[in-house]
Amino acid sequence: MSNKTDAADVIASKTGSRAETWGDSAPSRQHGGQFALLLLIVAWLPIPIGSNRGWSLAIMEFAVLLLFAAWALKYAWRPFTVPRALLDARVALSVLSLWLIFPLTQLLPLSVDFAQTIGGHSAYLYSQHPYGTPFEHAYLSLDRGTTLAASIRQCALVALLFLVLALTTSASRLRVALVLALLVGSMEALYGLMNYFGGRELGLWNPGQAQVTISGTYVNQNHFAGLLEMTIPIGLGLLLAAGPMDERPTDLKATARYLTSFVMSHRGVVLFCVLLMLAALIMTSSRGGAGALTMGVTAAIAIAVTRKGIHARELKLGLVTLVLSVIAILWLGSGQLSEKLRADGLSSDRGDLAELSYRMIGDQPAFGTGLGTYRWVFPGYKDERFGIYFYEHAHNDYLEVLSEQGIVGFSLLASGILLVLLPLIRAFGGSRDPLLRGTLFATIAGCVSLMVHGLVDFNFQIPANAAYFFFLLGLGTVALSLHRSSARRESIPNAPPPDGGIDSSVSGGFSMNVQRHHFTSSPPDD
Repeated sequence: MSNKTDAADVIASKTGSRAETWGDSAPSRQHGGQFALLLLIVAWLPIPIGSNRGWSLAIMEFAVLLLFAAWALKYAWRPFTVPRALLDARVALSVLSLWLIFPLTQLLPLSVDFAQTIGGHSAYLYSQHPYGTPFEHAYLSLDRGTTLAASIRQCALVALLFLVLALTTSASRLRVALVLALLVGSMEALYGLMNYFGGRELGLWNPGQAQVTISGTYVNQNHFAGLLEMTIPIGLGLLLAAGPMDERPTDLKATARYLTSFVMSHRGVVLFCVLLMLAALIMTSSRGGAGALTMGVTAAIAIAVTRKGIHARELKLGLVTLVLSVIAILWLGSGQLSEKLRADGLSSDRGDLAELSYRMIGDQPAFGTGLGTYRWVFPGYKDERFGIYFYEHAHNDYLEVLSEQGIVGFSLLASGILLVLLPLIRAFGGSRDPLLRGTLFATIAGCVSLMVHGLVDFNFQIPANAAYFFFLLGLGTVALSLHRSSARRESIPNAPPPDGGIDSSVSGGFSMNVQRHHFTSSPPDD
């Protein structure tokens, strides 16, 4: 981990543009140990099969919730001014807190008649006892143990978002966090490519199995693609944050010097990481992953072009992505992706499963069958079309959330996410600061990619991928909050340091050192 952190520091120190003057002084070291632990957790999450096993999920939950408890206890013991990002996201965090509380209502004992009234068809099962003796109470969840366990995972995800907002208190930390995520994606891609082309499986968790497609440290290549479709935009965002290069080649000699300088620079390193991840994504043969990344990057570029016109630098990122994809295919091939597209196009055999999910939703539309219960409810709905097959997930995140949590739970989750994402989209369209633009591009493109992929898969049910989704949302909010704090102070002559952990003082005689971040307008897009 120390080597990875050192590499992150080296690249991060070079990714600020010439127009970006976010100062980083002593206060950025506030909660420095907790921030380092947060980065360690983020780096670890994809390694143990995407934290999608009981033991690895328990590690994630324990680590995140323990770190959250440590921050809360420190605040309770000696209160300090919380970072501005937490204040900016307080409405979204409140809604997400309601989403965390909602599964607990599915565990409350209710009368059978009342449960049937509000819970729909699933509560009827409690009136059917195999030995003729009816239950005294009914519950909205059909498996209370599973619902309780799944609710702990939800708490860990929201706690991770909270920690990103609370601990990423400076531009330098923001850059380090972005670069760390880029390195995680790159190392996963390199590991997957080495396994695939090594001729034998070298997997940490499943040695000896044939490597048909690339899946990194994941079991399923589609979930591995889900991780890459979030880390690739981070690399593109770092390229955007670096700003344009100063030198403009005018002849062949100058062009050669320019290209050599570019390849050896931090931009070249980031570009190679993006190329590596694109190659791995293509080799996963995941149609959903490739299509989702395309739509996510296109959506982010479209937002920028709508506000800035065809001269927006984000438009060049689309060309860069296309060129790198072609290079990746020429370099390593397209794996089975081209064959799957020729044979099946974009068609899928999951229509029957979606129809079954619609029936589940129709039977208990308001409150669902209980968080985490899809796998246990599925056998009651399956018919001869599914034969001996058993599905643990709906292969559609939206249908799975609706079937388990109903319209109420789905609305709370969707509202919380949109309350975070929509302000970032509005700010991205008009932002000119390079680091802010790069971070918002990464957040929008990465989150939209995973949301699109959720239409055909269940990446949000993979703890590491869901965690990286909330991690990206947090980084985007932090970037916007840092920008607003600096702009607010610059607009007020002799203004005192703003609240929020960037420039702050602490009540009760306990003071933090002052840290200032200044934003300036970047050069015009070119």
